[in-house]
Amino acid sequence: MCNIDHFESVGLYRIRSKSRIKYLLIIFCIFMIICLNGTVIRGASIDDVPHMTYFLVTVDVETPSPYNMGDFPLPQQINAKIRKEGVGISRMMDIADEYNVLITFFFNVYEYPAFSKDAIKEVVQTISRRGHDVQLHTHPLLIDEKGRPYMYEYGLNEQIDIVKQGRELLREWTGKYPLAHRAGTYAANDNTLLALIENGIFLDSSYRYKYPLCHLREEEFRTNALTQKGLLLEVPVTVFYGDESTSLFGYKLPGHKKLKKFDIDSCDLDLLKIVTTKLYENKMNTITLFMHSWSFVRKWSANPEERVSDTDDINDFREILRFVRNHPGIQPISTSDFWEKWKNGGIVVEKKDFVPETVMSVGLITYARRCLRIHRGNYLYWVAGLVGCGFALAILIFSIRFHKSRKN
Repeated sequence: MCNIDHFESVGLYRIRSKSRIKYLLIIFCIFMIICLNGTVIRGASIDDVPHMTYFLVTVDVETPSPYNMGDFPLPQQINAKIRKEGVGISRMMDIADEYNVLITFFFNVYEYPAFSKDAIKEVVQTISRRGHDVQLHTHPLLIDEKGRPYMYEYGLNEQIDIVKQGRELLREWTGKYPLAHRAGTYAANDNTLLALIENGIFLDSSYRYKYPLCHLREEEFRTNALTQKGLLLEVPVTVFYGDESTSLFGYKLPGHKKLKKFDIDSCDLDLLKIVTTKLYENKMNTITLFMHSWSFVRKWSANPEERVSDTDDINDFREILRFVRNHPGIQPISTSDFWEKWKNGGIVVEKKDFVPETVMSVGLITYARRCLRIHRGNYLYWVAGLVGCGFALAILIFSIRFHKSRKN
């Protein structure tokens, strides 16, 4: 006789086996779906992790040369106004505060021989009290008996002393040592980096690609991507190529490709947005917006009636902060906070470098100036040459007319 209990137990076993197979198939399908979507058991693949680009707003604080701006002393820049409109450092912080953005002020503390330490300290402490970032900027001209303006002109021990003096002044005035540095006019060399490390500063932002006064070797640094050089991290000044063109009598002239700095003074808002977007899309870790403490001033003069504010730069600054603050993949950050993220392993060096290229329409005079390579350093030679040519042409015309009159 057949045991009914036996058949029931066999049937129950088959049912349970089918259920197990069903559940195994479901689990297998889920696993395949996960794999096909680019993820693994340990988590998302690197390519699918949302990229974050860090946007550093940096301001070099210094007295401009008379050629650039006229006499606009550093101590006056903190609360400067033109016709009741704020155009100084405080105005920059006011706008940044609206968008919860911290500015990094690279501060040239070495101007105290001209204005006194108390005057410089007051500006530094005003920035620090408002919670913005104060870091070291080295223009050693005024503290050097020989009047050497560039860091690369000093030996290693001299540069160590320069950095140490600036570091100690900032600690005395803010209660903490600076974490980052930028050389004035980007004029750093290998000794500058060694001097920084000797003084416990491990983040530098002096490298500007192909800039004549920057003596950091191009083969050792990347253009816009981070470079780790031993203990030191180099966050470069962001640059891009602008293909500048113009029209003459309806005809478009050939473009002139120019390497440009990403700054508030030479870029309009549309250009700032285009370059920012391209850098983000190509997964650059950092974008460094460059400014000066006098960027909101078009013209400064001892006579208040002759002063002119740069309303375009003020508006562009506000709008680019609004743009990056509303962008889900871009995070404004101070240099101090960026260093903390780097130190804690939250940021890694990019695998590739990238330099954006843009098309720009410029005026005919600007186009001619670019093609002839006329700039601040040589424009007086061009003026002298043109005046000389004009004078020679006038003599030639006078001589021809004189000889014709004698024949008649």
